[in-house]
Amino acid sequence: MAEADKAQHEAVESQAEKIATEADSVRERVRRLVLDTAGGDGLRIDQLKGAASAVLEGVGKGIERISEERRGTVLAETIDGLSDAFERAARATRLAIEEAEGRGEQFSKEELRQTADDLRTLEDMFKETVTGFTKRLASNIKEQTVDFARHTTRAVESMRPSIESAIESASKDPAGLAGQAASAGVDAARGVVGSLFSAAAGMLDAAGEIVAGGGKKEDEE
Repeated sequence: MAEADKAQHEAVESQAEKIATEADSVRERVRRLVLDTAGGDGLRIDQLKGAASAVLEGVGKGIERISEERRGTVLAETIDGLSDAFERAARATRLAIEEAEGRGEQFSKEELRQTADDLRTLEDMFKETVTGFTKRLASNIKEQTVDFARHTTRAVESMRPSIESAIESASKDPAGLAGQAASAGVDAARGVVGSLFSAAAGMLDAAGEIVAGGGKKEDEE
């Protein structure tokens, strides 16, 4: 891990530990922490995973400093916060693609294909990251007050519609949208992909303003 990445990982871990020990508004604060971290330099899938891992490590340390009765609740809210972050990231990606299409701007076929492929990994990445961590912490949760396997499954189900919608947007090729950069070479393609991720990062606030089911915005739920 590069020094800069290591420093960021440790900073996120420290913030997550503080969130867990304070045990206040955990879900919302975890979501914000993950998106602030992952969206800082373009919204990339690997950065989401890195941010989620750092958060879980920090929360794991933090819950050791709170009462056993509260640990299950804090960890469950952490899972929900991570799910909210992943769901909003997918939603922001869809909005970025649709906004570009509306302006008549072009994304390359390679860019869209890579985005769709990355989005397809989100669910499995979430499940693998969260499940492995909760199993390691199981001994610290008093009387297993939370069924973390079931809770994780529900979290995945809640973010699935946004992920599928984003994949659909990235997979379609309307006239005039996809350019011809797929054959421009690996380095060029990576640069193009980054442009879409940067656009998605810029849509995070807009994604949070979409009215969810029940007539409430996500931040009001």
